[in-house]
Amino acid sequence: MHRISSPAIKGVHDHKAILGKLCHVPWLLNSCIPGVAPGYFSFIRWCGDEIEQKQRTYVEKDTFAAPTEAALDEDSQVVVVVGSETTATTLPSALYYLAKNPAIPSRLQLHLDEDMSKETLRLRPAVMMGGYRITPAEGIQVGEMYIPGNINVFVPVQLI
Repeated sequence: MHRISSPAIKGVHDHKAILGKLCHVPWLLNSCIPGVAPGYFSFIRWCGDEIEQKQRTYVEKDTFAAPTEAALDEDSQVVVVVGSETTATTLPSALYYLAKNPAIPSRLQLHLDEDMSKETLRLRPAVMMGGYRITPAEGIQVGEMYIPGNINVFVPVQLI
């Protein structure tokens, strides 16, 4: 298992581990569940500390659009959690519905196979298409490579 070095991120992991067992009772408040709050509060404190540090190093103040410290704290929490939370809650639901409907996984596999083949061919075609060109008589520099003059080169359009 991967070792987590940041106490703030460890707090988020601990928090999510406990809440994962209680995901079907969302009306329970985090602060009311024994063992949940301390880990998550370390994450919230870390987000606040990050904002304070950024504010100390920020010289110019935009008086017209400066967000409040509370807004910055909330935004920092959203930025850190948003991607992991949606994936963590969506993936189990998708797996549940796939398991509940046995015909769907085989249909899905057909689509994945076809789409993967198409995407692979788009990114790396089996046959390169393009045209042969002759380098100028004086030669040409392409990046770090010098190609002498009057040399046939093949220029695949997929790589342009």
